[in-house]
Amino acid sequence: PGEVLSLATSDATLVPSVLHQLAFSVAAVTSLATVAVYLLVVDLQLGLLILIGVPAVVLTIQVATPLVARRTHVQQERTAEATGLATDLVQGLRPLKGIGGEAVAVQRYRRTSGEAARATVGLARSWGYLAGLTTGLSGILLAAVVLLAGTRALDGDISIGELIAIVGLTQFLAEPIAQLG
Repeated sequence: PGEVLSLATSDATLVPSVLHQLAFSVAAVTSLATVAVYLLVVDLQLGLLILIGVPAVVLTIQVATPLVARRTHVQQERTAEATGLATDLVQGLRPLKGIGGEAVAVQRYRRTSGEAARATVGLARSWGYLAGLTTGLSGILLAAVVLLAGTRALDGDISIGELIAIVGLTQFLAEPIAQLG
């Protein structure tokens, strides 16, 4: 019963996160499409860089997400085991005391709890790697856009005002790309 309760509670807290992520993802795609259309109007190369670069970044990031998903599953299992064991121990505390099994029960709980803690740390590490990958790849893409825009401005293909607008838009794009990642 403790494991079932732990898993149900964990899953129930994730449902609003899915809806939250879905809403932000729709907003991110809308933002990226708007910026891409503007860049296509200003300069075809810049627009194509965004239209090709953003999906490439997102697909690259998606390669790493199965690791996070596996670690999330393991973390949920370990936490459920620790919660289930804690529930069992609390419910059976009186009989455990009667047979002198407290030390064994505590040792078993410490081991199970330690495994849950290690799984949680591993999951947090995976999320950190994923966030770093997302930030790094989107930063490289946005730097390439600014570099290309600067080069196009120096060549006279776009105006200084358009360059300033493009630099502002690339700063804006960091959040939607990270959200999609």
